[in-house]
Amino acid sequence: MDEIKLLKQDSGEYELHGELTFSRIDKNTARLLQNLTQTRHLVINLKPVKRADSAGLALLIEWIKQSMRHQQKICFKNIPEQLTALAVLSGFDNSDYFIQNCITKADLNG
Repeated sequence: MDEIKLLKQDSGEYELHGELTFSRIDKNTARLLQNLTQTRHLVINLKPVKRADSAGLALLIEWIKQSMRHQQKICFKNIPEQLTALAVLSGFDNSDYFIQNCITKADLNG
C-alpha cells in the first residue's frame, strides 16, 4: 500500500502525494500537519494526488480545523476533479480554503 506523503518544495509550499481514499487514509495521515505548527501560511498542492473520494474531502476539512487551532492559514491548490465535485455537492467549494489559486511565498516575494 502506497503511503500518503506531504513533501516540502523549494517554493515553500507542500505537495501531497498518494491516494486520498477510505482505504488509504488513516490516523497518521490526519497527523501529517502536526509538525508544521510553526508555519503560519500553509499552501498544499494536490496535483500529485492520484485518486480521491469523500474521505479525502474529510481529511482536508480536518486539516482546516487543525490549522485553525494553531492560528495558521491553509490553502489547497490544484484540487483533483473528484474532490471538486464532492465539494460542490457539499457546498464546501465556496470556502476560502478550497480555491484553485493560493497565494504562495514566491507570489508575495516577486
